[in-house]
Amino acid sequence: MDVIVEFRAGRMALVENRLVADPRKGLLRVCQDEVGLSHFCWYERDAAGAAAGEAEQDIVIIPGECTFSKIARPGSRVFELRFPEEKQRNLFFWAQEVAAEDDDEYVAAINLALNMDVDGGEDGGEGMQADAAPPAAVGAPAQPGGVAPSPAAAITSSQLAAALGSILAGSAGQQGAAGTHQQQMQQAAAAAANRGPSLADVLNPELLAPLLQSPDMVQRLAPYLPEQHRTAAAIREIVSAPQFRHQLGLFSNALSTGQLDTSQFGLPAGGFGVLDFLSSIQAQADQQKQQADGGAADMQE
Repeated sequence: MDVIVEFRAGRMALVENRLVADPRKGLLRVCQDEVGLSHFCWYERDAAGAAAGEAEQDIVIIPGECTFSKIARPGSRVFELRFPEEKQRNLFFWAQEVAAEDDDEYVAAINLALNMDVDGGEDGGEGMQADAAPPAAVGAPAQPGGVAPSPAAAITSSQLAAALGSILAGSAGQQGAAGTHQQQMQQAAAAAANRGPSLADVLNPELLAPLLQSPDMVQRLAPYLPEQHRTAAAIREIVSAPQFRHQLGLFSNALSTGQLDTSQFGLPAGGFGVLDFLSSIQAQADQQKQQADGGAADMQE
């Protein structure tokens, strides 16, 4: 993935409504993958200051679903990745860059990378060798403390996209080249008046329930879900959860506004909105069926 911006910061955990710093050295990165999706990642840093191994957190961000901000506390350099509609997903970090005067620039750069289409490149994070000291435990911002996340909170947007395709055609999760963002936005603006239904309307729990009774369907969905959610009961709980319904709404909006397009999921290009997304899945499924039928006929000959 291309690194768009990075910021040296440690993680913080919410313990009894107080934020407690993880003392490890860390690195926040906003990256863009090969299909144009933004990832918010946290890595532990090694002795040389580089990311050590794989990201401990890797969250696919749909533009507009979250903001990154510095918590207004005197003498504190604590930051929050805030999901206004899903507060149990909020994450907290403490700055490890020495120069506090650069904090606002990092916040602006991270928000830009998370919420806009950004071409690859790196910005910031290099050149400062010393680390800030970890903060003492501080009170958490006003929000319900100790709320356990629902199973849907563990499902990322990329997993959602892949699982949707599997539900509808059994053929999603493939990757393709992204279109030009400017052209996407122009086309999306023209189509905005006729966006069609939301995926939350199409994929409601009542419609999905008969499909999820099939062991074959559960088996096809399993590779796109965390291991603990690979049972029919767990999937039924996920699709009924408010967090999942909210993710469907965000995904629908991103399709309708040109922030995502069908080609980013390896589907035939077909415009914007949920109807175009579903039509592209159906077109790919039909094409694959024709190819499979043709291959079987050749073997019989």
